[in-house]
Amino acid sequence: MYEDNILSINPIRMRNIGFLGELGSDWTGLYYKLCKLLTQNILYSCYHVPRNISELSEILCISRDIIIEEVDYLEEHGFLDKISRERYQTNILLHDLKKETHQELDIIFKKYARLLCQEYFTLLIANHNKLSSYFNTGSQYAILEESKRWSLVTLACTKRFDVSIAYKYHKHFTKHKDGSEFISFATIDKGSNLLSYEDLYNAFGEISFTFRPNDSTNISISKFDTYYDNRVDDWTRILFPEFISLCDHVVGNIRYNKTTADIYEKLFSKGYLVLDKRNNPLINIVSTNVSIEELINCFPVLTNKVQDIKKKLANDVYKLCVSEYPDHVKNLFYIYTKKILSNYNLYSRILEMLVSDGWLKPLPDNEKKTVNMIMTIEN
Repeated sequence: MYEDNILSINPIRMRNIGFLGELGSDWTGLYYKLCKLLTQNILYSCYHVPRNISELSEILCISRDIIIEEVDYLEEHGFLDKISRERYQTNILLHDLKKETHQELDIIFKKYARLLCQEYFTLLIANHNKLSSYFNTGSQYAILEESKRWSLVTLACTKRFDVSIAYKYHKHFTKHKDGSEFISFATIDKGSNLLSYEDLYNAFGEISFTFRPNDSTNISISKFDTYYDNRVDDWTRILFPEFISLCDHVVGNIRYNKTTADIYEKLFSKGYLVLDKRNNPLINIVSTNVSIEELINCFPVLTNKVQDIKKKLANDVYKLCVSEYPDHVKNLFYIYTKKILSNYNLYSRILEMLVSDGWLKPLPDNEKKTVNMIMTIEN
């Protein structure tokens, strides 16, 4: 926990901002708001102790008028709750754990990652040839055999392992103006106090976007950022013209020639396309013509042993960490652990173990740009 009197000099920053529940049409705007430094420090200031406007203004050395404007927005959108005597309390789950707790968590996640490699991923590996057959091949696609393996592991960890939150817990979700209901969460960035291995396990959840380049085709792309890729731009860049240009290329709306050279140069620099020996552009992203849901249904089911691993992992994580969360978010943390099997902490350690075991191979540079990006092309 940071001292109040240094926030104006050395403000906190948040990472791994995410949402759990049903998102609405305004979720990108909410995400951008939560990325603002002032917003983050208001939320942090009201997390452990409820604050009023004057206290926030003094702690952050920001004028009351600016604080009032920010607080009004955060209250209106459910990120702050007004409680007694004009005080505000943060309604976001913030992970602000001690270094020693992170070290114990590392041991726990590695233990259960190994168990899952033994109990589930041996089944996935046995079926990987059949599952890989759902990915597209042909003259317009680059050969991405290693990336296909990575995609199967990613889909297992983030989709097959994902479980719905029981309806009885929905009463704890925040209701938003656009009709969505979800829990927001983030991790306090410890900066130079990060453990030496922390970057290895820093993964970002799914970001997806869908575009309809013609009347008969829907194209969606999902990406999961991890230590193993070499993407350097912010994830929101996927929402900009390069992806739309890629979709237009896939359906033949544009072709590689002198007049489109600038468009294609951006696609090459992103790694979305690569050139073959004849200077023909090839799609450099693992893609499929079936929906993700159809593909996941072909994955091995979660056995009783896997379900038991999930329950024990959730229980161990909750017991270790719950004392470090304020009372008003303990229920949110309990709900958060219900999704522990698809948590990035577990996902990143499973990747590490499968790399160490040799089933996942080191990737060439051209595949690092698009590894764990999956495109679905539905006609």
